[in-house]
Amino acid sequence: MPAIILIILGGVIILPPITKRIPAFKFKKIALILLSSIVMIAGIQLGETNLSPEVLAKRKAESEAAAASQAALEAQEAAESASRAAEEEAASKAAQEKAESEAAVATENEIASMKAMILKDCNLSDIPRDDKNQMANADEKNFYAAWKEAAAEKIAEKNQGNNAEDLVRITFEQMVDFYKKIYPDSTLINTEKGILESIDSASSEMEEAKTSDLGYSVEDAELYEGKFYIYKRMETHYDDTLLGSLQKELDSFNTSKAIEWLAYDVDYLMGEAYPGETAYVLITEDEYTFSKQGAYKLTYVDTGKTTELVNDQGFRWEASVYFVVDEDTYNENLQKMFRAEQALYDTYERILNNFGLVE
Repeated sequence: MPAIILIILGGVIILPPITKRIPAFKFKKIALILLSSIVMIAGIQLGETNLSPEVLAKRKAESEAAAASQAALEAQEAAESASRAAEEEAASKAAQEKAESEAAVATENEIASMKAMILKDCNLSDIPRDDKNQMANADEKNFYAAWKEAAAEKIAEKNQGNNAEDLVRITFEQMVDFYKKIYPDSTLINTEKGILESIDSASSEMEEAKTSDLGYSVEDAELYEGKFYIYKRMETHYDDTLLGSLQKELDSFNTSKAIEWLAYDVDYLMGEAYPGETAYVLITEDEYTFSKQGAYKLTYVDTGKTTELVNDQGFRWEASVYFVVDEDTYNENLQKMFRAEQALYDTYERILNNFGLVE
């Protein structure tokens, strides 16, 4: 500041005498003003450079204080802005959670209503039209959730006591059939459809394995061994009448591979086998034939039935009927049946897993 005052005083005292001595020229005043300004600026810079350390320290402190004040102000504004943003976000989140909560309540109510309707109608062969329309017009995801709850409840009821596996599978099939009546082209029950296909496949394999080509049940059959004297292959006799001709025509369409043989128990005389007094009818498959008369050791299944035989002299008597069984074939069918049983049990477990009913 003292330097600035001296420069101004110098300009006021010294410049007038000097300017009077300068010859007049164009733009003289402008040049003098510019020159004075330059001299003044230089003086100010010189004065600033020569400031005392106390002044410089004071100015630095003032500058730093101003900067700190500005930073604090900016920080406060940023904090207020963040607070407002957090409040807005919290309000938005609260509104969203409220909307989701209300929607969840509405969905739960719809699912509960659908479940009650399903439990009421799923035992009926025909679903009432109004119920069917109401269910079909619902959101399928909600219907599926309600159906799954209802199915789990009904299957859990059946999964106890005797024949639980069979009852569970039957109930499951009924529930899937019920669903398909509402949504015939649904893809939401692809898992359940896959289980149903496995049940059908295993059931078919079971029936095929349980029933031999001759018609007896592998599951219930009891094998016996015995010796029989094969006497002759039996032929069907048809009466020479219209009914006899019709019967012969009908039998021609029979594709059964069964062949009937007249056999007897075996007697021995001098080491030779002869037919005994008790007659039997043995039924074999066509590949199981005998090359000649004689005694054979056979594996057989007792059918529990008898048939009437008539000889050439017209005498009649009853003969037990047996199925001749190839033991290897029988054991093979038995193994097939065991595999099919395991496959069916696997479908039972898949049903329980699908509905969260595994203990």
